[in-house]
Amino acid sequence: MGINVHDDNRVEFDDTHQDRVDTSLARNMSSKHVQGVPYHFIFRRKRSRASDAADGNPLIYALKEMKGFRMDAACRTLVMDRAQQVVLKDRAKLAADAIISIPSSYSFCNEFSEMLGAWLGIPVIAGDFIGKKTVSQVLAEAQAGNPQFPNSYVHGLYKDQIKKWQALPANTQVALKHVDTKIRPYFNHLALNPPLPNLQERSVLVVDDIMASGTSLRCTIELLQGQGVRVASGVCFLSGL
Repeated sequence: MGINVHDDNRVEFDDTHQDRVDTSLARNMSSKHVQGVPYHFIFRRKRSRASDAADGNPLIYALKEMKGFRMDAACRTLVMDRAQQVVLKDRAKLAADAIISIPSSYSFCNEFSEMLGAWLGIPVIAGDFIGKKTVSQVLAEAQAGNPQFPNSYVHGLYKDQIKKWQALPANTQVALKHVDTKIRPYFNHLALNPPLPNLQERSVLVVDDIMASGTSLRCTIELLQGQGVRVASGVCFLSGL
């Protein structure tokens, strides 16, 4: 099943194609390794044949009820049922002692984590001990760093973002959803907030809703590994492109 996106931003599934999102059992779940950690993706996001600018993002937008996109209850049930089928087919890849979801201003990431825990019989640990840094913290780190950029365009995006943050109150929390994906990897926007759960000698799945730049997932995994936590894998509902 692929998705159709209507002019009124209504998202629905279509059994006749796999455009924008591939939800087939045969080709999911997909995986790759990032810095030695396996990342697993329940569904594969794709470019639309109709337009290189159109991709599977509206599926996540509809599930998160953002940017005006929506999905009716029947379609939502359909997509989560298919996600469960994919997870159970490849459950051996998702062996762990606990599940942790990354911080998100939308409820879908936590909802998906809870569903994943129920499908796999793995307890879910609230991720509220992972918080977003303030603008002042990120700016201080940026000033102390010496990032290397692939070209002047990316460097320009980086400088523009720094200026935007400098104009905000110092205690504003950094939200990467407002940052261009090309420069997100240059910022470490997450921090641990004590008290921390006891995760020693436990393996965890770290869950995100979509692989955009992968920065939030990477930062969360690095924070956990820094505390001696064994990260079994990262899990995203929707892959990168």
